[in-house]
Amino acid sequence: MKAIIKGMLKRILYIGGCCALPKQIRILFYHSVDNSGSPLSTQQKKLVLITFDDGFKSTYLHAFPVLKKHGFIATIFLTTDYINGFAGWIKRDINLIEDKIFNSSISKKELQKITKASNFPLLTWEEIKTMDDYGMEFGSHTSSHIWLGKTTTEEIMEDILRSKSIIEEKLNKPAVFFSYPYSDYKSETKEIVKDLGFRAACGGDPRADRSANDLFGLKRTGPVPAENFFEFKFIFSAAFDWYIGLVVRVKGMKCR
Repeated sequence: MKAIIKGMLKRILYIGGCCALPKQIRILFYHSVDNSGSPLSTQQKKLVLITFDDGFKSTYLHAFPVLKKHGFIATIFLTTDYINGFAGWIKRDINLIEDKIFNSSISKKELQKITKASNFPLLTWEEIKTMDDYGMEFGSHTSSHIWLGKTTTEEIMEDILRSKSIIEEKLNKPAVFFSYPYSDYKSETKEIVKDLGFRAACGGDPRADRSANDLFGLKRTGPVPAENFFEFKFIFSAAFDWYIGLVVRVKGMKCR
């Protein structure tokens, strides 16, 4: 029933917003590209930037061939301590993920799916270099996927700088874009990222309270399940902004 109501609401908003343009370019973000069922696995002047967080191997195996086929490029944010390994930070942080991201409201079954993603393999440097040669952009997602809001300033600077340095060493070019793990950042964090030499940074939280013109707090959209073409079109309409704002207000009322 909830899904039906959401679907009807989206269509009503879409009709009302079909003549309006989104307020900013859409930046889509994904994590893994697979059929596991994990929550991590994902006409009119419409522009889109494609990004991937973490550096899952599935980006190379499944997304990269499709992007090449259509002449697209994307930005991939690497968690450099785990390159050529597995996404072990997920199991490490699973209690915080449940509490801070889902407010302990996620089902046990869905939480188990997220935990299983700890075994998802990540890219190797050879795969990264192959994509870099094609023209894919690589940025930092920290070294250890630290939870920035629960880490000291010194640890944040060391972790991010270590990640930036190894990307630049391996690819022989500046790493100028950054993605905040868990979309957890505040003004002090943005200043650290800026001081370390990045030109822009983004999270995954599309909340309406963040400025579209803030280069160190860029909004992104995703991972959004687009089960049909309408759902995909909806993402690129002004109605999507209205929908997100409405969802934020409703959740805020429930939390009071």
